[in-house]
Amino acid sequence: MTEKELKEEKRELIDLLFAKIDSIKSNDDLKAIYNLVTKTNEVFDIHDSKFENLGDIIVEWFKPTTKGKIKNKISDLFDKYDKKNKDGSFIYSDLERNQLKDMIQKINEICNKNFWDRFLDILRIGS
Repeated sequence: MTEKELKEEKRELIDLLFAKIDSIKSNDDLKAIYNLVTKTNEVFDIHDSKFENLGDIIVEWFKPTTKGKIKNKISDLFDKYDKKNKDGSFIYSDLERNQLKDMIQKINEICNKNFWDRFLDILRIGS
């Protein structure tokens, strides 16, 4: 994959995730997504300097909502998605990009469950 393709993919993934997160109303679902994103972010922190990690902690501390905190962590996860090492190889390996895709899939499942639950609630009200 070229650097340009990765940059485009990164933007699309972030936009999709932010839209999904904005649609969530359930605090339990937000907590589940926050925990998932936090665990994934902890694994990827090896690619950040101590200063970058400290900055992320400070920024998260000032985010008043869970949605804001999730978005901050997602931005941190994807900040090096399309970046290269000095030797020209991408910072994130194919395995790591697959880990991110798995996280996205799990977030999507939580969001779709949320949608389905709302849909069922609407059907119950109308019957």
